[in-house]
Amino acid sequence: MKIHHEQFLPSLQSLLDYTTNAESVIPDNLRPSRRKENSNWSGTDSFETALNLATYGWEEGLKKIRLLTKEITPKFYELFPRQDAGEELRRDVGGAYEDPVISDIGIDPLDMINFKSKFDTIKQGNSLQRLIIETGVSGCISPETLFIRGACILALLESLETFGFRIEVILQSTTKSTRDPNALSVIRTTLKTFEEHSDYDKFAFCIANSAFERRLMFSCIESQTAELVTLFDATGGHGYPHNHPLYMDKDRDFYMVRPLANQDIVQCMTETVELINKRYKGMIQTVDNPDLGSGEGGKMV
Repeated sequence: MKIHHEQFLPSLQSLLDYTTNAESVIPDNLRPSRRKENSNWSGTDSFETALNLATYGWEEGLKKIRLLTKEITPKFYELFPRQDAGEELRRDVGGAYEDPVISDIGIDPLDMINFKSKFDTIKQGNSLQRLIIETGVSGCISPETLFIRGACILALLESLETFGFRIEVILQSTTKSTRDPNALSVIRTTLKTFEEHSDYDKFAFCIANSAFERRLMFSCIESQTAELVTLFDATGGHGYPHNHPLYMDKDRDFYMVRPLANQDIVQCMTETVELINKRYKGMIQTVDNPDLGSGEGGKMV
């Protein structure tokens, strides 16, 4: 595939400036990013609200994320090698979250996930970790799924920082043309550099609110030339979402692919654990995959 349009905005502020000031060949009343109907799907009631949340943070959303992930984040802790000043970190940890919590409604689904890790002598890991997150998703993916996925990603970010990693976060919207199946558009922005502090209020909006893609990223492609606007259907569906891991360093980067279907918390959590397992392959021996009702279960490798 050929990249017909590639745009890199070096910071969240540069993205916001561009979406605010760039002119579009599309009248505002026909721009999907500016539409006020179907605000639940778009994530906010208006484009201006999305700008405000991206600028000042989504405090209410972060509170909901904290409630959703309070049982998740501690379960990540044994999946990461600690960053230590010494040359090697010696650990011998064995454990599992196996005992189901019985409540009035039965077994907590998160306790169906069996976490096991055992480290003998492991070398110090790479303290720099970059997350590249695909934000482009199909129109059938619900805001609820994007919120749950974002909550799991934020739990991953917090866990990385808790264990001493310095993180960089790249948000990337990749779409394939509806007119030319070999044409790609890639829009990228840096949400956080390795040197910057983490602003989780802003992270909550950019990673867990559908308005980041359906308001801000849509606005970027709507502001291109008439040729690109037509090629990528910027007045309609904005092309087909696509995974395209550009510039990825396999030894340093997590690449978060777009969700292919609507998911619940257990499914999103399982995918995140699988990603961690693959990223630290050779350090993490086994992570049990919960039986999600299919009767298949098994190990993730």
